Amino acid sequence: MILLLAGIAFYLLQEKDESHPAKTADNTSDNTPFPDNGLKLKDIHYTHDDPEKHVKWVLDAKEVIFSNDKTTIFFNDFTLNFKPENKQSFRVTGKHGIYFRQKGKLDIKGNLEGLSENGYRILTEHALVDEKAGTIHGADPVTITGPSIHVTGKGLFVDIKRSRLKILSDVTARITRP
Repeated sequence: MILLLAGIAFYLLQEKDESHPAKTADNTSDNTPFPDNGLKLKDIHYTHDDPEKHVKWVLDAKEVIFSNDKTTIFFNDFTLNFKPENKQSFRVTGKHGIYFRQKGKLDIKGNLEGLSENGYRILTEHALVDEKAGTIHGADPVTITGPSIHVTGKGLFVDIKRSRLKILSDVTARITRP
């Protein structure tokens, strides 16, 4: 169970209802420019398979913009399917995301819902996944439900490699017998 939750833990930020990630006055989203140009595609299917990271993920999105240097991928209205090597897979849906190819970081947000193969569900607004470090960071509320658990809390730290999940504060857990 912890292993699956580790793969879908999320870091929350406030979401705005727009077709692109929220832009600040200087045209940035989380300090990263959302391009007005670049290669723009609709209804895409993108597979990321890096043998060194031992995880494959597949992105399906209604809209994708590749930066001109092709190092950053911006996407909207997405489903991400994660397939870790020798572990159960899981699916995450959401509104907006940015993948930083050189840094190996994936920043996703907007009504995130993660579902594991064995029936666990996680809800949040924002997640920052660091592929290279094998971690996921969280600072805001999250809800995890499963066949016999319901956990809410604030803040997450997940070590995917060690299958460790920590809810950092304000934890409430309800465990029922099957």
